[in-house]
Amino acid sequence: MAKKVLKAILIGVLAVGAASCAQSGPVASEPPASVVAPVQAAKAADPRMQQFWTQNRCSLDTDEGLRSAIEFLDMGKEAGLTHLVLGDASMSRWDVVNDAYIARIAAYRQAAKERGIEIVPSLFPIGYGGRYTTHDPNLAAGLPVKDAPFIAHNGVALPDMSAAPQPANAGFEESGETGLPGWTTSAQGTNVALDTEEKHSGASSLRITAEATTTEEPAEGRRRRRRGGCTLTQTFAVEPFKYYRVSVWVKTDNAGNQGEGFINVTSKEGKRRNTYYNVQVEATQDWTRVSSVFNTLDAESVEFSISPRAGDGTIWIDDVVIEPAGILNVVRRDLVPLSVKSADGSITYEEGRDFEPVTDPAFMKQPDADVEHEAAPIRLTAASRIAEGERLLVSYYYTPRIYTDQVVLTLSDPALYALMDKHMEHISKTWPAAMYFSTADEIRVAGWEMQPDGENLTIAQLLARYMERSIAIMKKYMPDARMAVWSDMFTPFHNARPFEDRGYYYLTTGTFYGSWSGLPREVLIANWYSPNKLNPVWFEVRGHEQIMCGYYDTNDLKGNINNWMKVTNGVDGVVGLMYTQWSTGHERMKEFFDLARTYDEWAAEFEASRNDIGVRER
Repeated sequence: MAKKVLKAILIGVLAVGAASCAQSGPVASEPPASVVAPVQAAKAADPRMQQFWTQNRCSLDTDEGLRSAIEFLDMGKEAGLTHLVLGDASMSRWDVVNDAYIARIAAYRQAAKERGIEIVPSLFPIGYGGRYTTHDPNLAAGLPVKDAPFIAHNGVALPDMSAAPQPANAGFEESGETGLPGWTTSAQGTNVALDTEEKHSGASSLRITAEATTTEEPAEGRRRRRRGGCTLTQTFAVEPFKYYRVSVWVKTDNAGNQGEGFINVTSKEGKRRNTYYNVQVEATQDWTRVSSVFNTLDAESVEFSISPRAGDGTIWIDDVVIEPAGILNVVRRDLVPLSVKSADGSITYEEGRDFEPVTDPAFMKQPDADVEHEAAPIRLTAASRIAEGERLLVSYYYTPRIYTDQVVLTLSDPALYALMDKHMEHISKTWPAAMYFSTADEIRVAGWEMQPDGENLTIAQLLARYMERSIAIMKKYMPDARMAVWSDMFTPFHNARPFEDRGYYYLTTGTFYGSWSGLPREVLIANWYSPNKLNPVWFEVRGHEQIMCGYYDTNDLKGNINNWMKVTNGVDGVVGLMYTQWSTGHERMKEFFDLARTYDEWAAEFEASRNDIGVRER
């Protein structure tokens, strides 16, 4: 009865989402159940144990790379692997494929066939678009900068460096009886003080020291370190759609990992984060400048914070600077235009006539949107109408880097689909397959660009159409092939949550609620986020087959498998399990699959032991 009620609720949510998506854009029609690919004959009593998946990258550009890739297939065969989601440079680099490369692909495919492993080529990068920006960096998704003030001087126009919010007490020269003037300070297990002996410049820096404490975790017999830290916050008034670079000088001595939260900007009363970037700080280093960037987007005030983590040692910070980022990582396409106007807006200057074509050469050479390099200037032509000392208003689009290495592709521009078509034509010849894997996951920048033909689709509608077109392009060249996709962008219980649940999704204009309308039932879902039953039942209600994407680098293999088996118990259409690793390799793949196959033998005792020690499900 409980399951029936849950399904009824989810069907209602599904109907609301489809109606919402249909308000201003097309909705994909659902094929009849008869076209859904039949479930394979069961290899085990539990229908969830029919298929055993993992994902891996290889490089077949050398004979050594081929040998290494075949060694992985041997490991997979021993573990009982049935499906391998594969990424190889040749899959998206038709410009580097030659006869020797094609021969190695054929040898690899034959080796996989002999070992009974189905290769599922990875297709159409969008959330992690590096394989396409190699062909064209300008396919990166754009964030808008509007009317940024520039000044012309000596034949170039550069940002007005005074046009930026100025943090109070940025050099940590002042202290007060109740804290640091200008900063709101929140510290946990740390000592925070000015240091007049160790500083980058001026009279002092801010020193944060902490001693790590340890706590016992009896459930797993491990000890976890709790690392002390400090958060320093200021709030600024800003103008919308301005683009800034933040720099901080840092010295460390056995400090903790700083990560994405080291420099953070939020707006809209915390509903939006305006930057997602992992600064690179070593555990022990001398004074080094680290940087991040942020766009104010549609905010009129932002909360700016720095959160140093002392770890087991000490971290010093000094000389916080916020300055206009300029034309840093600019993208150039028709739907992301660049304009240069006079300060009063009465004159629009012409590219090629008044100033030379604008590009960021460093970004074009290294399309990872690094924030440390110098921004591109606007170089005036000899016949330019722009006068010496003239103030200008410059509007353009740039792409942000998310975390360490993520560059997201445009969802709006038809140029993307032209490249996808070329990609699929190539892969149908070199990597023909019964199934392909769409990497439409973690799409963290979207919705700011102009849309073709005056459209005004939501980001959910843009993603739904992207999936419709992805499947159509695949079937144009491989009519009988099937698509698989990660789950996260197509469920209201993960990255397609309604706005009321989580606010803005990363650096987008809203949320992806309703994006699932672009998925026909024949699409296989790689479900990688199920802390409860809602996600699996959601996709069951929609008629999709699913695989459970477990492991995720955990030490607690039984706990991970147990959770997945519990939340998918009684869910129809779950046909397999993926060993989903990101950082720890495949050393425990066989152990993971063996435990999954023998789940019925150890589950009851394991569950009893967890209950005895009061372990709560994660």
